Amino acid sequence: MSSMVTEAIVLDALERAAAAHGVHEAEELGGVYDEEWPSWYAAHMAGTLAGHGIGADALKVALERAAAAHAEHERSTGTKDSDWPRWYAAHMTPSLVG
Repeated sequence: MSSMVTEAIVLDALERAAAAHGVHEAEELGGVYDEEWPSWYAAHMAGTLAGHGIGADALKVALERAAAAHAEHERSTGTKDSDWPRWYAAHMTPSLVG
């Protein structure tokens, strides 16, 4: 699907999307939680990862799968994971490069 995508590249795209999404939720949504965040993140990340042949649709699927797996991870550990972007990147990268 893509070439030369590494976990570090996915992590960077996630961190950029998270920062921009925080502004989006605060300024455009008035502080309301964005239920459609995977679509928003995917669109934002697609711009960063376009040169690697990864589109928004693949990113949305990978984000949704990572979110479900991460929720289970947090339930099993009983703690909130403050370093979720790193966890998501590790979970998403194999599906994006395969």
